[in-house]
Amino acid sequence: MRNLRYLFGGIIGLILVSCVDEKNLYKQDGETSKDEQLGLSSDFNLKTVKNISITALNGDGEPQKDVKFGVFMSQPYIGEGIISIDPVYVGNTNASGKLEAEVVIANNISTIYVAPLTTGYGQVQEVNVQDFISLNFQGVAFPQFATNVRGTTSIEIPQTFTKVSGLYELYVPYKNTEVDKDGIPVQGGCSLVSKELLSTVLINQIDSWYPERENVHKADLSKNSDLRVIDENGAEVWVTYVGDGGFYVSNRTVYNSLMYYNYKEGEINGHNDIDNLHMTMLLPNTNQIQCPSGLKVQLLYWNGTEYSTVFPKGTRIGFAVARNGFKKDGTVITEKNAYSFKNKTYPIVDGEVSGMYYSTPMLNAWGKSQAITRQLGSSNCCVTGFDIRPFGDNNSDYDFNDVMVKVTASPVEAIEPGEDIPVDEEVTVNESIHGTLAFEDQWPNPGDYDLNDFVVNYTYSVVKNTDNKITDIKLRLKPIAKGTAAYTKIGFGVELPLTENDIEVAKVEGATLESGNSKATFVVWEDVSELFQMRMAL
Repeated sequence: MRNLRYLFGGIIGLILVSCVDEKNLYKQDGETSKDEQLGLSSDFNLKTVKNISITALNGDGEPQKDVKFGVFMSQPYIGEGIISIDPVYVGNTNASGKLEAEVVIANNISTIYVAPLTTGYGQVQEVNVQDFISLNFQGVAFPQFATNVRGTTSIEIPQTFTKVSGLYELYVPYKNTEVDKDGIPVQGGCSLVSKELLSTVLINQIDSWYPERENVHKADLSKNSDLRVIDENGAEVWVTYVGDGGFYVSNRTVYNSLMYYNYKEGEINGHNDIDNLHMTMLLPNTNQIQCPSGLKVQLLYWNGTEYSTVFPKGTRIGFAVARNGFKKDGTVITEKNAYSFKNKTYPIVDGEVSGMYYSTPMLNAWGKSQAITRQLGSSNCCVTGFDIRPFGDNNSDYDFNDVMVKVTASPVEAIEPGEDIPVDEEVTVNESIHGTLAFEDQWPNPGDYDLNDFVVNYTYSVVKNTDNKITDIKLRLKPIAKGTAAYTKIGFGVELPLTENDIEVAKVEGATLESGNSKATFVVWEDVSELFQMRMAL
């Protein structure tokens, strides 16, 4: 397993032979701690436990299970929605849409930040620390007409497509009355638009494929994962908006536009082929404050003369995101002045980042894809994630979650990514706790009582099944300091309140399971001094 963030850390991965209750991973009922046996007290009143109650509702106001939240001791987001610190707690809502948590908060912390880690459930909330904290998060409601203006539910190809750019061959299929004031297509308007209820299981799966600053760092972005139609009879194709995996308050006034185009193999060979590209507007505004997760739009095939609903076999489907493309100033979406598209010399690496970002590698000046499409067979769909900073830019994070969409087809297996760009590692943690351990090497003797002889940060994460039983444990460790004498040998290990028989030994990674102990005990480092010697050598 890899550890991108912590160079000198370690990750312990454990697979349990049988599922266990969460309470069994903590102090057993009636068990006396070793400190209590020795008559020692570690209650320095440096931490407090607070009760936090979180409610998660979808855009229709219905409770949602498995919505993931993180609790942070300081503002977790920097720049463009990048999470810069670890949460002290991560948990998921239950079937009633509730998450009830006891969170340890340091006494000197007066404000905490709670953020939805499942896309589409609002933004981070700042709250004053109290004994009981209650917060509500809700998805964006679907905009719709008071009455349905369509007399039929069948698909009707729009009669008029309005060109909305003097720089690109870009056409809008919607009438002004079919889009709300924020540039969001409404239900009951254009027949191409519908509503899909996305399960939190699917959204969390997508989030696990495109998490913040992880998973695609090693990807070969010269590959072209644009969709390919493979069914002999062609395919009808739909795109469903999922959300923005790195959205934050600084993105509130960034309104990106999402377009699509189709082409045949060999038709696109370089950056200048942008001039010959016929693009169709999919979503004028993908800002997740206004755009609801689950907004679904049917795509239309352009044959050079007219549109139709079926994409023939062999057709490739690509996407483009215009960063800051929509002004949202009240101008109707069929007017060119509603948009602020940059010409094809933009965006610029380490310069102006507004501009067009293409999924087809050759269309970007740097020859790398700005979108990754992957197949999710368990849900009969593909998933596309976009990254809207230039490849090679000093501030690029390559997480490809700036805009995320689900793509489906009829027949369901009629499309596939052109080239496979695999997931390095899925993030499937249900719950985690973060903290710091500080050791005194002469304990229980006080010694110099500086508690800096070995200091290590930890993240304790568990994976649960549908019965809320724990199946996997993952402990990530980052050594911070060794304050004792250089010649002092300090080892570090972990003991779990489980027996050796509870552990699937062959799947233990990053540590050695000691035999002959009453409880499962793992040796992580025989001598932590070696970790700091490596650091000094570098």
